[in-house]
Amino acid sequence: MNLIIKNLIHNKGVTLLNLIGLSTALFAFIVISMQIRYDLSYNKHYEHYDNLYQIGMKDTTDNSKTLFLNRYICDVINSSYPTDGIGFNYSRPTNRLSILKNNEVEPHGLNEGMVGINHNMVNILSFDIVDGDISHFEKPGAVIVSNKFAHEHFGDKSPIGSVIRQLSGKEGEIVAVFETLPYNVTIRSEIFDNVGDKDVDNRSNWAYSLIVRIDNAHNADNFTNLLNGDISTFDPNQELTPGSEFTLTPMSEIRKMKEGDNSTTIIIMVTAALLIILLAMINFINFSVSMVPLRVKGINVRKIMGAGQNQLRASLIGEAFVMIIISFALACIYVSLAKDSVMSSYISDMSWHENKVVYLISISVSLVIGFVAGLYPALYSTSFQPALALKSSYALSPMGRITRKILVAFQFFISFISIISAIFVQIQHNHMTDFDGGYIKDGIVHITHGARFDKGEILKEKLMANPEIQDVTFSYFPFASVDASSLLTLKTRTATSEFTSFHILPVADNFLSFFDITILEGRDFITSDNNTANGCYVMSKETMDLYEFSLDKKTNSVNGSADIVGVCDNISLANLSTTKAPFAFYNFGKSPWDYNADTYIKISGNSGDIIQFIRDCYKDVAPERYIDINFLTSELENAYPEESRTKNIVSGFSLIAVIIALVGVFGLVSFDTRFRRREIAIRRVHGATINEILRMFGSAYIKIVLVSFALAVPIVWYAVDNWLQRFPYRIDITWWVFALSLFMVLLLTITISTIQTFKAANENPIDTIKTQI
Repeated sequence: MNLIIKNLIHNKGVTLLNLIGLSTALFAFIVISMQIRYDLSYNKHYEHYDNLYQIGMKDTTDNSKTLFLNRYICDVINSSYPTDGIGFNYSRPTNRLSILKNNEVEPHGLNEGMVGINHNMVNILSFDIVDGDISHFEKPGAVIVSNKFAHEHFGDKSPIGSVIRQLSGKEGEIVAVFETLPYNVTIRSEIFDNVGDKDVDNRSNWAYSLIVRIDNAHNADNFTNLLNGDISTFDPNQELTPGSEFTLTPMSEIRKMKEGDNSTTIIIMVTAALLIILLAMINFINFSVSMVPLRVKGINVRKIMGAGQNQLRASLIGEAFVMIIISFALACIYVSLAKDSVMSSYISDMSWHENKVVYLISISVSLVIGFVAGLYPALYSTSFQPALALKSSYALSPMGRITRKILVAFQFFISFISIISAIFVQIQHNHMTDFDGGYIKDGIVHITHGARFDKGEILKEKLMANPEIQDVTFSYFPFASVDASSLLTLKTRTATSEFTSFHILPVADNFLSFFDITILEGRDFITSDNNTANGCYVMSKETMDLYEFSLDKKTNSVNGSADIVGVCDNISLANLSTTKAPFAFYNFGKSPWDYNADTYIKISGNSGDIIQFIRDCYKDVAPERYIDINFLTSELENAYPEESRTKNIVSGFSLIAVIIALVGVFGLVSFDTRFRRREIAIRRVHGATINEILRMFGSAYIKIVLVSFALAVPIVWYAVDNWLQRFPYRIDITWWVFALSLFMVLLLTITISTIQTFKAANENPIDTIKTQI
């Protein structure tokens, strides 16, 4: 061991570069593996994962699907159909709450959302109760909280008996504490309450998730047939679209239905993780072999002194293991630091508790790398005869030189694929976040303050007193930064009396003018619309044309039949990763479901001062509110978590791949210049200039780069084109990205080659020939 440490310290430059390369690669492998584990184990926390289904509905006329039901249907199925268990939850959480302690409300609201569930859901979703009595949860309004929430807000004291108050004034007593749920589950919250009789008489609110446990697929099919055979009993008022039928979606498919298919991203991550390890191993081999000219003499001296070949090889493999262990330790330190950095926002769960398997796999992979990467250099460097210790002359076989060039070419091949992919992913991401959606974005502040905010006009008056605030408006849901599934979907009839549906966004009367959305026909909302009986619509032109609506007709609304008063330009109502869908803006009229939950403020001037002013206004108007304040442009940048994750993984991998490839070139050049020092000296003696020698060496590496590029282009073109197919709004594949990547890699390669070769070419040729090294 002492000899191993001594050798590593003696070659500290190479040791340091190897440690940087290996630790960085292992860090990337661990972090990517964490995200892979998160995605592949999604919803598998549930004890009966393979037997859980969510009941939804399908419209056979257009194959549209929804995973959500109204409360009436949930109650009928829950009470009338035998299964192994049925539970439902209200899918839109109560976003703003307060803790009541000693009959006094805490001065600050909670930033956690409370999700309503019925008492059956506790058993369906495998809650692990750690404190309190879960049987008390059968009482409507009762509350259960996670142990994470309990620790944060109650410390070492039990929260049992404490009261949670909603902004509506509704209160619920905490009756139990459950083990905190992992993040990769569909139904998750730190606080749940018994939904009680919420929406019992409201058949218009399709916001309930109904989960059923059925022991086998055959019974699931029978259950679906049973429901569809009785579908008329669920529709006494004939509110369902003709052709509607019930569906059962397995728990394994629910995330895909809600968030889209992320299988491509998983494949990208798995590929990136494996290639990073492969590149690190190749780099380790290249560096180790590049050191052979400096170490072979010492190895052969040890042979002459009696050291056995197996002993020497074990020592060299031991060096590789020591390097790997140190690199793995450094990688773990990097992960620990990354938990508290911006990286934690890109990797879904970096906790030690949830990723034990990842660390076990990583250390196993590291040890395999140490053995495989150390074996070839050990065999090669001990293969020379002891007489070389005196002659100091040896040659690398032609096959060995070809093998090393192939390894470096493979590194470049992967580098080109990763660089080109990263650039296209970045361009596509920028295309979505910077897309002109038909509305203004700059200088818009978005405040989320929860439902039932009935002081909007008072707040607006206070805000408008600041001359740097130009306008204020409100909406029922967030605008533009959400996916379409988060919006309200309304079933209606077309002009030809066919059932259909479209997304609606309830807004204040000045919303369209606030965002400078163009009115093409009819008019914008006006103040008097707030007093209409059933509200009114401003529809997108696409919706009007698709369903053959007209301004002199009415159509269904939230509260009844409503007028279409205007037609606006086709804007992007939701983020661009969502399939384009028909939509309309809606004014509730005099009978809103609820007050608008989102405020938008148009500002100018110093944003820091204005943000503080906004907070002060909220504190005066609604001191109990906990508000989130973000700029709309920032929300749009963060509106694509899946795409952002792909972008960061591919970008990080490309950076690592390039670094490792360049380090590989450094090792190859180092080996070639050491091995060919006498050749260079002889050429210099016979009149070769330094520039000629630089060109001779540089041309060889340029050929490797060009061959790698030629092989990478068709593969990356195919892969990027397939990836872009999933986006409704996609970029074109352009030639300049390929040219830019080639230029970057060539420039870096030539620079490294020139610097390394220049040192050897600039040495005194007479001294080099004399040393015979």
